Amino acid sequence: FVRRTPGSRPVRWTATEAAWVPLAWAGRELLVQSTVTGVTLPDGARKFPSGVWAFSGPGRGRPLAIHTLVAVSPDGRFAFGVALRNNSPSLLRVVEPATGRIAVSVDIDELPGAQKDGIERSLLWLREGSWSGDTIIAASGSGFAPSAFPLDVNRPETLRQEGVAGLTVLRYSDGRLSVERTLKLTGAVAEATGIRHRFSIFEFVHPIFVDRAARQFTSELRIIPDSGRSHFLFVTCDIEEERCRRGRLRKPLTTRAALVYNPSRPLPD
Repeated sequence: FVRRTPGSRPVRWTATEAAWVPLAWAGRELLVQSTVTGVTLPDGARKFPSGVWAFSGPGRGRPLAIHTLVAVSPDGRFAFGVALRNNSPSLLRVVEPATGRIAVSVDIDELPGAQKDGIERSLLWLREGSWSGDTIIAASGSGFAPSAFPLDVNRPETLRQEGVAGLTVLRYSDGRLSVERTLKLTGAVAEATGIRHRFSIFEFVHPIFVDRAARQFTSELRIIPDSGRSHFLFVTCDIEEERCRRGRLRKPLTTRAALVYNPSRPLPD
């Protein structure tokens, strides 16, 4: 159901059964995801829809050629996400929500710039991020410290090997998608927060650009050490300087919090 305004009557936009989760507006297209896959209805006739869909109104929905959404362009024209091949995340795509057209589709290991420093491995875990101008930032990496590489913030060579605290900066320009850089800000966060542990989980959650130059971003950070107290807090980081400053600590840990920013939302008539 969609309401034109908070006080308006709700209008049913789809009667198709699925675990629909609203994601973002792309212009006047509402992007939603069906989070249940591979489930057969009781009569065995069909499965629930899966992946990301774009709805332009009641009964006017179309599947997009991405399985998960990463970011929407500020003008709402494009959506960037990850697509599956043989049930494995291996394709990065830019699609047009209004038409369903695939603007760009690139295999992760063939993406320009992705071969540097083993970035393509982190792209397998690309998650929601932010799009400003022609620059996209997204959380990447598994978020879990591999047991073979115990994390030591005093050894930079370790930070290049482990798969936690990853961020990937991409560029979409002139119809081409490429990787600009990967960021491992574990040391910068340790310096800003004073939190120095060997982590079992260390991940950025939904980085969002906070300046027009697409240089600074704010993100929730989840730090769960092998032992001791967990920390859920917000940080603001500079991509060029690779430095961070600490923000508010989220208390209690049982509460849910999320940064919300959707510049491509519909404009009033």
